[in-house]
Amino acid sequence: MIHLQNITINEPKGTIIVLNNKNDHMVIIIK
Repeated sequence: MIHLQNITINEPKGTIIVLNNKNDHMVIIIK
């Protein structure tokens, strides 16, 4: 089982979405 923690941060430049689990760390920046 993979547990994903979704964190959405609103910034003036865009939206930062952080996907987090035990094995991976991925940051997506949407302008």
